[in-house]
Amino acid sequence: MSEIIDKSSLLAITDEAIKLTKECSSIQWNDKFPDCIIQMSKELIQFRDDIDKELISEYYYALFSDILTKYNSGTQQFIENINKGIDRSDFTPWETFDYTEKLVRVRYLFSYLGYFNSNIVIVGANGSGKTILANTLKEIITSKSGVVIPAQKIMIVPSYNGLLGSNTTKKNLEELQKKARDSKVTFDVSKEDSVPYTYMQDFGRDFKIVLDNLLSENNEMIHKRDAQNKSGQKADYSIKSNLEKAIEIWESLIKHRKITCENGYKLQLSGDGISNYSLYNMSDGEKVILYNIAHVIQAPANSIVVVDEPEMYLHKTVTAQLWNKLEDIRVDCLFIYLTHDLEFASCRVNAKKAWIKSFKYDILARHIWEIEHLPESKIPDELLLKLLGSRKKILFCEGTDVRSLDKQVFEIIFPNLTVCTVNTRKDVIN
Repeated sequence: MSEIIDKSSLLAITDEAIKLTKECSSIQWNDKFPDCIIQMSKELIQFRDDIDKELISEYYYALFSDILTKYNSGTQQFIENINKGIDRSDFTPWETFDYTEKLVRVRYLFSYLGYFNSNIVIVGANGSGKTILANTLKEIITSKSGVVIPAQKIMIVPSYNGLLGSNTTKKNLEELQKKARDSKVTFDVSKEDSVPYTYMQDFGRDFKIVLDNLLSENNEMIHKRDAQNKSGQKADYSIKSNLEKAIEIWESLIKHRKITCENGYKLQLSGDGISNYSLYNMSDGEKVILYNIAHVIQAPANSIVVVDEPEMYLHKTVTAQLWNKLEDIRVDCLFIYLTHDLEFASCRVNAKKAWIKSFKYDILARHIWEIEHLPESKIPDELLLKLLGSRKKILFCEGTDVRSLDKQVFEIIFPNLTVCTVNTRKDVIN
């Protein structure tokens, strides 16, 4: 379980950073260094003020603590090297530069979104910068502070003849959770280039890594229960492994199939009159459900879970149920959804809504998003047009959410239209 960072701990780490930064102010390293120190001082003082005023939600404590702890360590080493008179060509204050930039980026991004303390859905049309936002979040969120579930998925389910040790599977999972990966790559077709195959292999390993750790942890629990029973103690089967929890959630959504685990590692599927066939025979939707469950259930405690295109491969009737269940089982986590699907956005009843209106790079090559927070009662016409105008015509009907009976009937009658609920008859006319 991740270390819990409280307000006093974060303030102490911040005070240490302010102290070390002040010590650096008299050092002349290069032309950029004084500006870097001045900028960091301003950021730290403002950041400490934000903590004092409780503008920053506790969900972000682990993230900022990790950044500042590494900043403090690197800056302390830098100061010690200066004081020892070590030849400057042998070291650089790269951590001071890197973590200054990182703190600025994190504060900019989250202050721009608002330091929300509830789940949020960020809606944007294709090309509005949602995936770049997801990748940016991936770069700044550590394995201790959260996970990012990418839109890019290759659903290859592995078969097992044995298991890796739990230390190895945990390490692999942490590496996956903190890995920043860009799906926007290309290759030269005129050359023997392995780039596309390397990236396919990389994305394809995701499922294996999350399943590896589920199986390893489950196997340890099986052995622990067996040992307790053999010693005369009664094993407590009410305490479930993450794999058992994941299977329970999956089966509550896919009611006509069952997943079993034989010998601690052999996952099998049954249902529709067929028994014991391999998990790789699941449909893409069934695989994605298990993939999402496996990621969320193994996210660090009190962390941020970023989901890029949460509706991908999923039927609309299952999508809301899946994320409702995952939010319920991980009430300690903060969920950030990135989507272009208004129906998904509307089904997140208790989440705040935001709209990415545009995206650009500034002169410093930083990502700049124009984000507008949306009121609960109205979706701007401009947003509707951007998301839906080039795709389908819109049919408005009475109703308050995606479960509206009118909506479901109209979707059957008019499959080529996008059906949106807008409360009352008066709202439909307007």
